[in-house]
Formats: sequence, structure tokens, C-alpha cells
Amino acid sequence: MVYPDWKPAQRLRRLRRLAERLAGMEEDTLILSAEGLCFLRTEEERKRLSGFLGQIGRRVETFVVFRNSADWRESWLAQLTDREGTIDMARAEPEDRSILSDWYFDKEAIRQFWSPFNLTELRYEDHPNIVPALLERMGVERKGLDLDLRKNVRSV
Repeated sequence: MVYPDWKPAQRLRRLRRLAERLAGMEEDTLILSAEGLCFLRTEEERKRLSGFLGQIGRRVETFVVFRNSADWRESWLAQLTDREGTIDMARAEPEDRSILSDWYFDKEAIRQFWSPFNLTELRYEDHPNIVPALLERMGVERKGLDLDLRKNVRSV
């Protein structure tokens, strides 16, 4: 979570503490998977991410689940609309920075940014429920897990 009113030094301290906690974990692999990671695109962001991950001392794998473009946009808009004030902030941003603009949905740019971090890509539409497929790719034992986690279910 980013707090905009934090000073850069505060953010760096928080990142260092997080890196220390992650470095102290027993697991050999850190798996990154979050829709918000699509925000990262620039070389400066890649350098910062690499520096942070270097502090952790783990093999890094990244996973991206792409949806077809129309459904992705619809789902993203619904998520932003569900969070009070978020859609208004997104609409107030300039076109080149708004998370409603085409740059956000640029799959090739996402692939390009994340490919140095052992990127694994899945297509949402290839699976009736993406959660088991994602866990399988991650090597997570699914036995005993409740995998019916679909929250974004729409009637057709």
C-alpha cells in the first residue's frame, strides 16, 4: 500500500523493512501476482524493482493472467467503480496517465516489462476457474483448498 503523503525516505525505510521480512522467510521463491503490477512500465521502475528484489535474495517468478481486451476493460472499470472515489480520480487524470487509458491495457508492454522476471502468462478464457490453473503453475498443493473463489461472476 502506498501512502501519497509519505516522504521518499519513509517509503524507502518501509521497502527495506519489507525486503528484510521477505528475505527472512523460509520459502525459496517469491511469486508476484497482482493486477496492479500492470502499472509498472518504465526502465526506472524496472531498476527499482530489480533492486528491491535483489535485497530479498530469492528466485523471482511473475505471473500474468490476461483476459480478452473487452472483458478486461469492463472488469477493470467495474473494480474502479466499486471503490468510492477511485473512478473519479482515474477520470481526472490526463489521458497519458489515466488507468482507464489504452497504455494500461497494453499487453505487449506488460510482457516486455516483466519478461526479465521469469514471466509466466495464462489466458483467463482458457480456464473455467483461473485460480486452480494459477496455483498449478505456481506449484502450490491444492488439496484441501477451497478454490471456488470467483467474485467476478456476471449473468449473461
